[in-house]
Amino acid sequence: MAIIKSAVKLIIREHRARKFLSPALTLGVPEIYGTYAELKKWVFDFTGQKIEINPAEVKISANETAQKLKWVTANIFFKALGIEEMLSVDIAGSEHAPDFIHDLNNPFPEKYMNRFNLIVDPGTIEHIFDIKSGLSNIVHALKIGGTVIQQVPIYSYNGGYYNFNPILLNDFYAANGFTDIKMFIIMWDRYHAYTGTNRCYEYSEKYLGARHALADYDQCRFTPHVLLFAKKIKTYSKIVTPIQSPCTSGLYSSEGKNGNICDLLFIRRIKPIYRNICHILNKILPYSVTCYVSSAMSRKIQLYKNEHLCFRI
Repeated sequence: MAIIKSAVKLIIREHRARKFLSPALTLGVPEIYGTYAELKKWVFDFTGQKIEINPAEVKISANETAQKLKWVTANIFFKALGIEEMLSVDIAGSEHAPDFIHDLNNPFPEKYMNRFNLIVDPGTIEHIFDIKSGLSNIVHALKIGGTVIQQVPIYSYNGGYYNFNPILLNDFYAANGFTDIKMFIIMWDRYHAYTGTNRCYEYSEKYLGARHALADYDQCRFTPHVLLFAKKIKTYSKIVTPIQSPCTSGLYSSEGKNGNICDLLFIRRIKPIYRNICHILNKILPYSVTCYVSSAMSRKIQLYKNEHLCFRI
């Protein structure tokens, strides 16, 4: 597992407001897609601070690609954020030996409960068969006031046991005592996996909460990932299992609620036109043709709506 370059930069950016604290736990020992020189630049650009690490202490990951590209270790990355105390957990036989061995399909030992101020999942949870146990371990091990950071795939064919929709993470953490939940959708360009920038969206229920709202093309090359930040403010006696509320299929969730002028223009003008066109097509064309045309139109409209949310990082 790895923290991709865009996620590294977003974590640094969020650190400015959230101030991640020790002790920290990583689920697995992640590769960090960044060199020491890049980290210095990103930390200064996003926080205005300078990294105070002796260059002689900087360690490069033992991974073959990391050796070629001079990626720093996870310890160095988090030390650059001021996090001095951290542990890692993984199963035996992993590429990088963790600080302690544990199968996340099973509950953590008592000594790790309410211990950490920061827990980082760089994509380990997708490989845990018992998802509820894996997520529960995060909740139980995090202190009140602590932050969880998760980077997981929305689509990654056979990359792990599971792919994750943003609503799964949002509903689980909201139901289990977390607030200040913030998510980004990173369209990771696998053709340029280690260089350049990626298209990103800040997730919101209003714009990206509807079914099929992520309408970007070629999600094999541009593999969408969720990057989540959430703060724990309560502890419950047992884990709450969220129940998904009925969702509105299509483009028009949260219509007109707290909308800006562009939203209202879309709803009042474009939506009726779209409906009228679909109605006419239904009368004059075979259903298969109507379905194709209306679906293509829906996607174009959704892409148009999402465009102003997009940024590159």
